[in-house]
Amino acid sequence: MPLKMRELRSKLQRCGFIRSQGKGRHENWYHAKSKVLIVLSGSDGSDAKLYIIKIVDDAIKSIKS
Repeated sequence: MPLKMRELRSKLQRCGFIRSQGKGRHENWYHAKSKVLIVLSGSDGSDAKLYIIKIVDDAIKSIKS
């Protein structure tokens, strides 16, 4: 079963990313230690696309290293 958008958001929040509101339903997530910016769109219950999951995982790895 694919990840839900709410799971990605909670993963980002646990790793220290900060959410700011974008235009419409878009959310901008950034981290103070890095210049990584992630733009998420979609409701909490919708399935996350594979490319979004990869972007989030890569951003978390870059923060931890």
